[in-house]
Amino acid sequence: MRRCSRSCLAASLGLSLLFAAACTVQGPPGEAGEDGEDGEDGDDGEPGPTIVETCHLLVEATIPSTNPTMTAPGQVMHFTSDDVTAGCDGMLSIEDTSRVIAPRDGVYVVTGTLGFDEDDGDGDARGAIVLTGSTEAVAAEFVGPGPAGGQAIVVSFAGTVPLAAGEFVRLLAIQDSGESLSTNALFSMTYVSPLPEEP
Repeated sequence: MRRCSRSCLAASLGLSLLFAAACTVQGPPGEAGEDGEDGEDGDDGEPGPTIVETCHLLVEATIPSTNPTMTAPGQVMHFTSDDVTAGCDGMLSIEDTSRVIAPRDGVYVVTGTLGFDEDDGDGDARGAIVLTGSTEAVAAEFVGPGPAGGQAIVVSFAGTVPLAAGEFVRLLAIQDSGESLSTNALFSMTYVSPLPEEP
């Protein structure tokens, strides 16, 4: 028998290993390794802007002299977008320009100031903010004449009022100087808190 040389054995062994590898059946996969640790949470984003419903208005008007007893509701002031000094988004009515509307349920602070021109007599003046569809004042002030005629009259008043979304308030003015007087009327309404919960 012919003996296989060392190189022949090596070649035969290599072929055997290749054949064995080709014929080997792969065993089942091993168990999955443990999950790695979670990464750290990212930083929180910047907070969004705080939205505050507020409306500030300034309007000039002429108020006729009426009602010496000062018991009538007074002349209703009207506002347009030209009278806005700040805010008022969605708070003014196009159909009825005397309305300042609550955009959502809540408690609102309302303020008003009426600055009347000088009068030559001893006239009184009154201003008020009234509720939706009524003459009930949520804020009002009465100012009598000064010690001498010919003085300007300033009437300021403020209050808080609970309003449902869509309800509104109006600003009223009245004076009885005996002649029509010009006035600069300031009005503001600002949301301050949710409505209190009912017991």
